[in-house]
Amino acid sequence: WLVPRNLREWYHVFISYRQGGLDSELTLQLFLMLSNEVDPFDEAIRAFLDRQRLEKGRNFRDDFSESLMDSWLAVPFVSAYALRRMQSLTAGSECDNVLLEWTLILELMASGRVPHCIPVMLGHED
Repeated sequence: WLVPRNLREWYHVFISYRQGGLDSELTLQLFLMLSNEVDPFDEAIRAFLDRQRLEKGRNFRDDFSESLMDSWLAVPFVSAYALRRMQSLTAGSECDNVLLEWTLILELMASGRVPHCIPVMLGHED
């Protein structure tokens, strides 16, 4: 079947990553793979990947935050590439959306809103 490209009411899996490099390639493949699977009730797995679900003209941060709040499992891709930008953040830096997602994952897990998290750790980038 075709994978819907719009926002959904809830998600089985929320995929968090830094756009670019290997992270983008791996997360797209994970999204496509999960989207072609079914849950125990024969319903399509609902996976969230921002570049596949977010819609132009809408508030990016609100939409990914709400999508994360309505997810059962968070899968943050923690890579050297994702962490590199965070190393140079200062109090005056623009908001880092990946850091915001990861912080939100921790807060939602602590409150019980997102019950599961499986981080994917990626090694040194050459």
